[in-house]
Amino acid sequence: MMITRELIDSLEFRKFEKNDYYGFAGVTSPIPLIADREDGIIMIIDGAYAELYVTESDGTVDLADSVDNINELSYKTERELKIEAEIAAMEKAIAALKNELCY
Repeated sequence: MMITRELIDSLEFRKFEKNDYYGFAGVTSPIPLIADREDGIIMIIDGAYAELYVTESDGTVDLADSVDNINELSYKTERELKIEAEIAAMEKAIAALKNELCY
């Protein structure tokens, strides 16, 4: 799982509470934000920096992704990025086929 604008938009953030600092003591923002969903997704926003954690089936919480500056995240969804990559691969294959025709 990756941090995307779409994921950030889907989460409900709240200010850090006293207990949150015990698990995430390294935050430096004056008002860090946290979102935790029932499905085990936890996201911390510390200024422009963000971390995404996923709770595994055995209860451990692992860092899944981090972003130095959320302002630089793409406005495109993961699906749009995947489609664009597929189009680029197809265009490359077409160009290779055209080269074969020219020789």
